[in-house]
Amino acid sequence: MLKPAEPISNLSIKLEQLYAVSRTAVTAAVLIWMLTAPDAVPNRSELIGGVIGYAFLVAILRLALHWKPTMAGDLFAISLTLDVLFITYLISFSGGPASTFYLLYYLVIVFAAYYYNLNVGVGVALAITILYLSTNTGLVTRLSPVALGLRLAFGWFLAFSVGLAAGFIRNTHRRLLKLLDTLNESTTELERSQVRVETIYETSRALGELRNEKEITAEVLNIVETVLGYEMCSIFLAKASGKQLREIARLNMGKTQVSGLPPASEPVGIIAEVFHTGTIRRAIDLPGSENYIGFMKAAKSSLSVPMISYGKVVGVLNAESTRTNDFTEMDEKVFAILASSAGMAYENSRLQEQLKQMVIIDELTGIHNYRYFTEKLAEEKRRAVRYRQPLSLIMIDIDWFKRCNDSYGHEAGNVVLQEVVEVVRGLTRDTDTLARYGGEEFILILPQTGHEDARLIAERIRQQIEHSVFGEKAGYPPMRITVSVGVTTYPDNNQDHEELITLVDQAMYQAKGLGKNRVAMV
Repeated sequence: MLKPAEPISNLSIKLEQLYAVSRTAVTAAVLIWMLTAPDAVPNRSELIGGVIGYAFLVAILRLALHWKPTMAGDLFAISLTLDVLFITYLISFSGGPASTFYLLYYLVIVFAAYYYNLNVGVGVALAITILYLSTNTGLVTRLSPVALGLRLAFGWFLAFSVGLAAGFIRNTHRRLLKLLDTLNESTTELERSQVRVETIYETSRALGELRNEKEITAEVLNIVETVLGYEMCSIFLAKASGKQLREIARLNMGKTQVSGLPPASEPVGIIAEVFHTGTIRRAIDLPGSENYIGFMKAAKSSLSVPMISYGKVVGVLNAESTRTNDFTEMDEKVFAILASSAGMAYENSRLQEQLKQMVIIDELTGIHNYRYFTEKLAEEKRRAVRYRQPLSLIMIDIDWFKRCNDSYGHEAGNVVLQEVVEVVRGLTRDTDTLARYGGEEFILILPQTGHEDARLIAERIRQQIEHSVFGEKAGYPPMRITVSVGVTTYPDNNQDHEELITLVDQAMYQAKGLGKNRVAMV
């Protein structure tokens, strides 16, 4: 009686489902082949009968496996034999030596070597070799020795390689389990005392995969509530100045609060000590402590740990309990692990946001750069197409900007660019996107804005800049400038987002060609 080897890992589907799916796929593939290539089937009627018989036997085995899962080893051994006979039948009725159905033998060998063991895989390979040679007498004459040898050798190679690999993995798995059992038996008490540490460590590792402050905060409070079981916990993050803390979230008796919390301020008492020294403080009896102001009315003990990242305290986790001396040394350890992971996550989130801003923000003007603009335009264009809404582009170019640089210097030119941005921002909506397109060129995305509205906005921008004085605030002589503005609109110009950029660029150059200080539309 063949017995399956120990599984390497638990399958996500039942064996009978795997059995039914794989055999149904083979049967369907053979039927499709017969229907699409009838000339290649000399004995079509006999082959169809064999396929139907195979499908019938597969169905019976599947039902038997469903009724008695404990007989999986016997049923799969029968199935293995049935598969080999069926493949041999297919080969005999589909060309014999010329049939390519011999490739299915390899699947049977792989299954046998993996599901059972190396010996069974080799035995199946031997049986298939004998069966293949004995039922196809023309193999030797029709195939070269090399071709025939490769067909047979590959099956043996699969049997040995899969059998050895599966056996090695199972043996390794078995040895590891045995070693773990030994360790568990000898360190039972230690395991019990460390279980919370391991749980919080594994759980808090998920924080490293989160990318924004809200997600990190929600996960920290979830860990505090579900894993640690604390009644109350507050999360404090340091402000950029490094002197103040702001409470960003609070868990109180199962309820989460993220709004209506006190504004940022300099910490006091135990919280301040933890923040400034980076040390853990555990208060055993809060009513008797003069250095702590509880967040819960009935708080009797507390535990405050620093969130440290890259050697710097970035915040504080503070837990409270309605029971005296409720927090132990083990609580200090697990809470410190959570605080460490949370501190790294918050700091990485902050650094990532800074990096993101550096990548998409123009350093001189503080508006978005060309890279962000192209991504945003593609997004807005997709939205406009989906909801059938208009979308307009405005391109702004400062006239005679080189003269400004030559007359007053490049620093003055930089001031002009910055002040032009201020003017344009004052005339646009929060939903609009302003970006620096080039040296002295700016581009504006106007969602849900039609042809005429875009023209009016462009004209207001042109007039406002024409009547503004630039440079005085920065100590330069008053400078007057004008701009040439191009406008294009979708769906009036039903083009993709890249062609819209080309059109608005053409419109801007048309405005320049007509004498500058004007608006042109394409």
